[in-house]
Amino acid sequence: FEDYADAIVSLGADGYWPLDGDASDASGNDRDGNALNGVQFGVTGALNGVPGTAARFDGNDDRVDLPADVLDGASDVTTVLWFRTSDANGASLLSAAAGNNNNEFLIWAHSATEVRIYTGQTTNSYLSWNVPDIADDTWHQLAVVRNQTVGEIELYLDGVSQGAQQTTLTTLQVGNGGLMIGQEQDSVGGSLNPSESWTGDIDELAIFRSLLGAEDIQALYAFGVNGPVGGPVGPVQDLTLTGNTIVAGVSGMRLLAAASGLLTGNDVSGGVTGLDLRSPFTGMITDNRIHDAGLGVFYGASAVLAANEVYDNVTGVQVTVSGGD
Repeated sequence: FEDYADAIVSLGADGYWPLDGDASDASGNDRDGNALNGVQFGVTGALNGVPGTAARFDGNDDRVDLPADVLDGASDVTTVLWFRTSDANGASLLSAAAGNNNNEFLIWAHSATEVRIYTGQTTNSYLSWNVPDIADDTWHQLAVVRNQTVGEIELYLDGVSQGAQQTTLTTLQVGNGGLMIGQEQDSVGGSLNPSESWTGDIDELAIFRSLLGAEDIQALYAFGVNGPVGGPVGPVQDLTLTGNTIVAGVSGMRLLAAASGLLTGNDVSGGVTGLDLRSPFTGMITDNRIHDAGLGVFYGASAVLAANEVYDNVTGVQVTVSGGD
């Protein structure tokens, strides 16, 4: 993937609303939305290094209506979006309603430290996750993986799984006019309560009628934070990193240019990716400890890795290139 939008489309989004000046669908599936009641476009967006903007909702009657067919009849669903708010006390990010259940699918910020996902079994059936403070007026990525096949919903915040919970799930039924951003419906397309509406910004909403894996969600988060992957800016000769302790926010060690040298004896922990290899490395990567990350090693270019300890990561190693050792 070259950038965030390329990744979303390549992963097979059934609807993708960047909210970059309007509510048009960028997935190629002609599912344009309709912004109502003065949604403000043009505010600074979530993605780093790209010119796109986001939509601002006033916490009263602003909303974006979306075609119901993107969710109607779906079973396995992944929803990914970015949000920014300083007020998350009972507010709807995305609401889907049916005639017999106005909470068929609902992403609900119950408080600054609790997110609820309504499962659709009854109007009041939901799962709850305690999360770090999300009402801090900074951008956050939220992903919801609804796996009807195994009866499970998993929540991700900023690329990190907050845990999967078991529940009964059935095929979604969404009424015409019953899918919207920024409001919570008490009937299909209506009965909206301003006290339950979103106050803040929303960006880059994507809906997939399929299951994204942890590595996909982590990659999307990394694209959002790091910006597009650029071309080679080297080569870099005799790159040496030895004996460092690196606590990552996103990537511990990320190689974007062809290089040679030595990476050894480093302790790399946390973040989305511990070691992110995007360009060939002709030296030696050895005796490093890479742990407690979403993805230990992303092996996207030829390199030699030997005698490294890769442990306690969600995924140890992901390989997307041949020819390495």
